[in-house]
Amino acid sequence: MLPHQLYSAARSRGARNVPGGFQGLLPHQIINVPSNHPAPPPPQGHVQVQVQERNWIQEDETLILDIGTAQPRENVERDGGLSETLILKYLKTRDCGHEVNNDGEAKMCVVCQDDLCQENSRIGVLDCGHEYHASCIRQWLQQKNTCPLCKTIALRV
Repeated sequence: MLPHQLYSAARSRGARNVPGGFQGLLPHQIINVPSNHPAPPPPQGHVQVQVQERNWIQEDETLILDIGTAQPRENVERDGGLSETLILKYLKTRDCGHEVNNDGEAKMCVVCQDDLCQENSRIGVLDCGHEYHASCIRQWLQQKNTCPLCKTIALRV
């Protein structure tokens, strides 16, 4: 019996004839009683949302931190790397000057984690403006055509 049927039965026959332990319940209590019947489908025009629990993972934190600094991504396949020929053709390079951050510390190549300006080193500049040792970023670009920092397309070829 559905809750509204139980309530109707209770009103018409008295609470003594209400089935299965529902005696003494008020109408609003009967409505909230679990039933073996499936819930009716949602009304037309409404969206049914299914929420799934999942564990917090490192990728979630990375995505949240990247929101403020990410540049718009283009809808281009970026999983593959570039050939050495394309890298040499499109990678802008320059000689190293005395490179420092805003706080006065030496800039670092995030690929190798070493000072950006070393003796006789060349700097490779990606389309997004981020800079790395030219040799480090060439190796990176052979694997992925994305900037290691901002994840945008590194070289538009």
